[in-house]
Amino acid sequence: MTHIYPSNEEIAQVLEELAIYSEFEGETPHKSRAYKNASRVIRGMGFSLADLVNEGEDLKQFSGIGKNIEKKIKEIVQTGSLKKLHELREKYPSGLLEILNIPGLGLKKVIYLYKEHGISNPRQLYTFAKQGRLKTLSGFGEKSEKKIIGFLEKYLTQKKTFKLAEVDPFVQQIIEYLEGGLKREDFLIGGSWRRKKEVVGNIDVIIKDKLDIEPYLRVYACNKNAFFRKAGQNKWEWEFQTGLKVVVRAIEPSRWGSFVVFYTGSKKFNNMLFEYAKSKFDIKDLWNSSLFLGMDEEECFNKLDLQFIPPELREGRGEIDFALQGRLPFLIELEDICGDLHIHTTYTDGKNTIEEYVEAALLKGYQYIGITDHSKRMKMVGGLDVDGVRKQIQEIDNINKKIQGLKVLKGIEVDILEDGSLDLPDSILKELDFVIASIHSKFGLSKEEQTRRILRAMKNPYVSIIGHPTGRIIGRREPYEIDMEQIIDCARESGCILELNSQPDRLDLNDKYLKWAKEAGVKICINSDAHHVYGLDLLKYGIYQATGSGESTMTRS
Repeated sequence: MTHIYPSNEEIAQVLEELAIYSEFEGETPHKSRAYKNASRVIRGMGFSLADLVNEGEDLKQFSGIGKNIEKKIKEIVQTGSLKKLHELREKYPSGLLEILNIPGLGLKKVIYLYKEHGISNPRQLYTFAKQGRLKTLSGFGEKSEKKIIGFLEKYLTQKKTFKLAEVDPFVQQIIEYLEGGLKREDFLIGGSWRRKKEVVGNIDVIIKDKLDIEPYLRVYACNKNAFFRKAGQNKWEWEFQTGLKVVVRAIEPSRWGSFVVFYTGSKKFNNMLFEYAKSKFDIKDLWNSSLFLGMDEEECFNKLDLQFIPPELREGRGEIDFALQGRLPFLIELEDICGDLHIHTTYTDGKNTIEEYVEAALLKGYQYIGITDHSKRMKMVGGLDVDGVRKQIQEIDNINKKIQGLKVLKGIEVDILEDGSLDLPDSILKELDFVIASIHSKFGLSKEEQTRRILRAMKNPYVSIIGHPTGRIIGRREPYEIDMEQIIDCARESGCILELNSQPDRLDLNDKYLKWAKEAGVKICINSDAHHVYGLDLLKYGIYQATGSGESTMTRS
């Protein structure tokens, strides 16, 4: 039986889980940090770690991977699992990891609730909080109890979703596996993954009618320890241990084009397309009618006299009207990006030097990069004071004298303090090429206070960009309350740029705010927020967010 090697994401997930369990076990914080750092490095790699293991490469050459972690990675690759993790999963309830997704609950609080009150899953926590018992515990209170209840009410009822970056490696692996038994033109990955949404429910796979495919699908499930079942006529499902589900459907070849359209578009888009088609043709069922019989995807749009609508736009937000008028925009692509303006180095919490970033940027053909380490407020990561910034300025000046084809810009990610003032004085900020101002604390201020805080920062003449403007972390922290209309108005008036942060758990701004910003003529800067050179590759998720935002799509400059 063919062995399917784990993706970088799967290896990173194992190490991330080990980091959590090491704290459950009361091990040193250093061990937990080491696992977390290694998982971040692996997620950002643009190549297969499993391939390097199979080629006998020394993994310790990579920052963040030591002897102990290298040994574990090899075990994961060679056996498909990790004995230590299996033992820890047997020891602790799986629901504890789910509780960690709840805003306001750090690892220490989760451990306390489990050990002292037996709370081991979100449902138990919800019952405990609804009884009014959570607010009586030290470190909580009525306000935090109310927030946790509100989050849990949504969490316990909504469909489980996964960040696009989590799903990507599984999709690539599925594609590689299916290419071993099918022609590439005979299958397609559709749904929210094809539309490049920030979160994905199922992975939707459609295959041109091949009814003997079931044994082939079963082999993949067996290799990945995934649950496999036949879910209907010409329909099968895989479900991974994480809860991620893959739905595979076999489609009659003559209806391939229409069902590619159907299994790509959002429900709203498909309904609107059907209503439009019904207004032109006498049909009761667009997808099973003879209207698209024998056509490919592009021909389906031609039949409706529509400009081809890229998958990323199929959300039902007016794109059909634009396609009818031939006014759909060109979508920005990764190749259009000339540089990256949010990069952290070894001066603070980055894992690579400025020169190492220069080498990586030159390989990407960038024209510039901006170095933006943290300011002194971020003590836990060695944030820079005035002297530290001046030292970095000098190093960047020296590097710029030595290199050609790339400009290293001098920047900083300066903290916006509670009153809207900045963490460093104007006297040093004015020596920089640009300044990113970001919030990293006091997320619980009122909407009025938080908005006033950001507006004051934006009006500082040296602030160029507002970093990750709403502060959300997908699945873990809700955006702080702000009046985004006021912020966008201020950005238009001041010329301040808003950041679209490409970190997969941020992707902040969201689609709605991107739309508002575009309509207001406000500039958006897509940045990686890289903390190691592999992090530069995350810029693609910012591109996906920009192009997958319906009317908020960005055009090429």
